[in-house]
Amino acid sequence: MSPLLLFIISFLIFLIISAMGYGQIRKDFSRRYEELLGRYNFVEDGYSRVAGELDRERVRVKDLAKQVEELKLDIQDRDMILREVLPSANPTALDILVTKGLLSKREAEAKPTQGKDPLVVLVEKGRLTEDQAYEAQKLSERIAALHKV
Repeated sequence: MSPLLLFIISFLIFLIISAMGYGQIRKDFSRRYEELLGRYNFVEDGYSRVAGELDRERVRVKDLAKQVEELKLDIQDRDMILREVLPSANPTALDILVTKGLLSKREAEAKPTQGKDPLVVLVEKGRLTEDQAYEAQKLSERIAALHKV
């Protein structure tokens, strides 16, 4: 065999072995990459799930805090009513608004025109919101019901 032929055969064998080694190395890297990607996705999914739960809990805590505030205000309103309004025989919604400080006594005593309900006139003038008028009306109805019992 000539040295050139021997060199070419050796070189081809070297290339074949190198290509097989490269394929194995590539396969190992690919497998390792897939494992790492799977772990990353698992961690990312877990993080997303925990972050979502945390956001839901934050919203829940905010809702609970809002409910607590509303209950505190409701308790304060009831205490105020018990202390100041209940002694009167039959408080009107205007009496309750004066007690809450939302209306002056002068405004409460003013006679509405056109035979309208005083609360409607105050809402139309922009002196009260509809919610404030509604709450005052409901409180006066509750107090009237308490006096009947």
